[in-house]
Amino acid sequence: MPEKVVLAMSGGVDSCVSAYLLKQHGYLPIGVSFLLYDGQSFENAKLVSEKIGIEHHLIDLQDMFRKSIIEPFINEYLSGNTPNPCVMCNPNIKWDTLIKLAQDLKADYIATGHYARVVQDEKSKRVKLLKGIDRFKDQSYALWGLKQYQLVKTLFPLGEITKEEVKKLATKLELADQEVRESQELCFIPEGDYRKFLLKYASEITSRFGHGEIVTESGEVVGYHRGFYNFTIGQRKGLKIAFGKRMYVKRIDPERNLVVVAEDSALFSKGMILKNVNWVSIEETENIAGICKIRYSHSGVWATAKRLENGKMEVIFREPQRAVTPGQSGVMYDGETLLLGGIIEKVLN
Repeated sequence: MPEKVVLAMSGGVDSCVSAYLLKQHGYLPIGVSFLLYDGQSFENAKLVSEKIGIEHHLIDLQDMFRKSIIEPFINEYLSGNTPNPCVMCNPNIKWDTLIKLAQDLKADYIATGHYARVVQDEKSKRVKLLKGIDRFKDQSYALWGLKQYQLVKTLFPLGEITKEEVKKLATKLELADQEVRESQELCFIPEGDYRKFLLKYASEITSRFGHGEIVTESGEVVGYHRGFYNFTIGQRKGLKIAFGKRMYVKRIDPERNLVVVAEDSALFSKGMILKNVNWVSIEETENIAGICKIRYSHSGVWATAKRLENGKMEVIFREPQRAVTPGQSGVMYDGETLLLGGIIEKVLN
């Protein structure tokens, strides 16, 4: 009897190829699509499921997604931070729901189309989360919130292959429309304009802030903005002010409705404080060192970290890093292995 695997299936290239590969490897995949917000289509997920001969289920999680992801996303932006909702959605919505479904359907594992890997460490008895083989598509950064009880049940069918191989396989088997399903934006803001999203879904709150001042670090008023939530750390575009030199957003002060700008050299920080830290692949320890990433596209920098109280860590970079942004994720690696991750709470200048 083949082992059952509950697979998160959006209908895109990655999840459809994952379904095919699981079946090729002797598993019995069960496709599950999550209805999270208006405008989603799962027609391709249903068609591919029929084509490869597997079950497909549609689960309505709109209320949970709104309360757990969309509302906190709005609140974080309006607090002057730049949140990454995917890192919260993965463990709290997708994985926990998949695990419960696996229990209900008497399945052995769960799976997603992320480019990452898991391995069992015989010495520590922990499951390690590793980078995907494809260095350009590796998605382990967004999975730092996963707990051991979730990783032990997880399969990543795409972890050992590249995106190009996935695309070729999808084309050969006619599994998905690659042109339509390659967006890198937030799933619930498909057009990518989060400012328009905030104005639409939080108009009452955004209207309270009104216009505010753009100031230098010394407090000199150099211009005005139409809402601090329109800016993020390191941004230059949209300031609409002639400074005579390049200036960038260094800090956002929501309490005083200020956007603070500075020259590029002032955007570099020596470290950061992480909150809500999750120890992914190793047991918690007082001090640790490794390669730290402060955003998905960041190449990484050597850093040391020490544990603080209340699930926080102080991270110090070997070389100062540009535009460390509160609300984003900071993660640490030892080679291929994701050690820990957390939310950037504070920048250390």
